[in-house]
Parts: sequence; C-alpha cells; structure tokens
Amino acid sequence: MNKKTLIAITLIPFMIGLFGIITTYKKKNEFNNGKDVFAEVIEEPKDCEGLNYKYAVIKLKYKNKLFVKDVNQKHCPFLGQKRLKVRVNKTGDKLFFQEGDGFNGQLFSSFLILIIGVFCFFKLNKSVV
Repeated sequence: MNKKTLIAITLIPFMIGLFGIITTYKKKNEFNNGKDVFAEVIEEPKDCEGLNYKYAVIKLKYKNKLFVKDVNQKHCPFLGQKRLKVRVNKTGDKLFFQEGDGFNGQLFSSFLILIIGVFCFFKLNKSVV
C-alpha cells in the first residue's frame, strides 16, 4: 500500500471518534436542557431474568408519541410501574431515562477511539517517512 492509503486508513478511527464525541455531546446537551415528565408504560419485559443476555425494550407513550427504549439489568427497579418519570428534550421528540443514556461512557469510548486514531496516524507517519 502506498503512504496516502495508509494515512487515510488511520484517519478512520479519528473520524469515528470525533463523530461519536459530537453526537454524544449533542444528546447530553438535549438531556441537560430537557424537562422531567411522566410517560405511560405500554409494554415492558416480563421480568428481569436474562435482561443482560437478550435484547429487551420498553415501550413508553408521552403526548401520544410512542418511544422504544433499550433496557437492561440496571432498569429492573422500575419494571412493573404504570408510569415512569423520564426526561424529554425541548421539542418533545426524544425521551431519556432519568439517569441519562450512558453519555459519560459513550464520550469516554469515543475519546479513546479518537486518541487511537491520532496515535496510529503519527506512528505511521513517523515510520513511513
């Protein structure tokens, strides 16, 4: 492979990390500027058993809009309730659980991917020259 191709390949993780940081920051900002509301539970997993091993969702309704959210073991305490306290963004088209949707973990992961891309770029640039 030529040098330009290798450099372009190392930029892929950088771009993925940058995209992840930007989109997660926007979501976190929507969450922080949102308001707390109650949403009606339409459908939920029957129990908490196996939530970490299979795909499970909860369907919530707020202002006649249906929202489908992924759930896992950490959401077990609120299963079985008819209404959940959630947060919606200003426009009311995005719904978040009260604890957020793992924004800090997503930001950290995206930042690591970005750093790996930068490291690979400079390491490759140094060794190819």
